[in-house]
Amino acid sequence: MDFDGLVGTSKPVTRKPTSKRKIEANRKNALRSTGPKTARGKAFVARNAIKHGILVSQIMTTELEQNEFESLIQALFQEYQPVGRSEELLVERIANCWWRLRRVQIAEDGEAAKGRLGVVEQFRSDSFDVDVAKWQVMQAERLAGENGEHKAANWSRETAVADQELIKNLRRTPLGVHVICRGIREFKDDVAKNGIPSKESTFMLLDCVGLDWVFELPSDESWKKPEARKRFLDRLDMEIEELEKLARNIETGQLLSRLAQLSVTALPPEQAANRILRYEAHIERQLNHALDQLERIQRRRRGEAIPPPLKVDI
Repeated sequence: MDFDGLVGTSKPVTRKPTSKRKIEANRKNALRSTGPKTARGKAFVARNAIKHGILVSQIMTTELEQNEFESLIQALFQEYQPVGRSEELLVERIANCWWRLRRVQIAEDGEAAKGRLGVVEQFRSDSFDVDVAKWQVMQAERLAGENGEHKAANWSRETAVADQELIKNLRRTPLGVHVICRGIREFKDDVAKNGIPSKESTFMLLDCVGLDWVFELPSDESWKKPEARKRFLDRLDMEIEELEKLARNIETGQLLSRLAQLSVTALPPEQAANRILRYEAHIERQLNHALDQLERIQRRRRGEAIPPPLKVDI
């Protein structure tokens, strides 16, 4: 018995090359079966891909998405004209890959939107001025002390220094600056109405501009002199003008800072971006592999020469 050509022998197996006549016959046979030609037939075949879909139910979340995916399947079936179950499944896999790549863009947009939402939430939290809240507590404690409800032991030099620092901090935000301007205007209204400011409005003024202004306040007798009163009120007008300019500058700086933060959120965070890029690369490899497989199967069916697969290891 001749064992040449069997597995395990030293003699290699040789295959007879396909003749030109056979190749030509395969090509003619392929031309006779190119899939449905009518619109009705193509639509019917396209529904076959949905009927035996493997991953469709896993990537569809709404009926609208289902309809959009079916439209994609039909378009790809018309483009690639698959014949047989293997080609149909490969076209469906190609559709799955395209659909998942579409979701990559949606995910990237979602991450960017989440970043913008975080910036907006930060803007909202910034609208609550902590310094103004502390300033209101400081005023409440002072009023309580004037009413005898606040013990003198609770007041110290450190407390006075902290209060003065808080008054300076009011100038850091537009809201704080507006509080100062409102206090000065209330003081001026009291002077315009009564000629001599009350004790309450004087404390309000000092709570806004600081104790340094004590030495600028006219004495009770000086308040009766129109010149002295006018000089002091003119200085308060200059202070209001400077404060309003300061508030505008702060608001402009905050606006530019927020615009810069929003511009940064046009891209998703680094960790999310890396995750999206890895997923996108994985899907693109699957897509390219499915396209290559489909091309090779269809070329084999048409009797065309099939080049060896190109695989480069890096």
